[in-house]
Amino acid sequence: MRKAIGEKNQMKAYQIIEYFAQNPKDNPIVVTTGLVFGFFSQLLQYHGLKDKSAKNAASVLKVNPYFIKDYEAAFRNYPMKKVSAIVAALRDIDVKSKGVGASSISHHDLLKELMIKIFN
Repeated sequence: MRKAIGEKNQMKAYQIIEYFAQNPKDNPIVVTTGLVFGFFSQLLQYHGLKDKSAKNAASVLKVNPYFIKDYEAAFRNYPMKKVSAIVAALRDIDVKSKGVGASSISHHDLLKELMIKIFN
């Protein structure tokens, strides 16, 4: 899912969301939002790097150098201001998923809302 989001592949991201919605026990929304939050937090760090070489970026982000190409793609697709807005949206979705201010919204709808905020 992180790769689909990073590449702005909306079709693939929505397919993944549909799969998650059909299998909520295997894909709890708290875990999903946590993974997406982690990706965008690391992308925010990547934006701030002066040396964006694969070796340095992998070291700073604590990821395998193989995955740096995913961050490079996301870097081109999401300016720092957009990444900050997405992190704020993730916090909002996380709170709603825990029943604060949105107790009747399904997790499926929350994931769709998240995708809309990411891709728009």
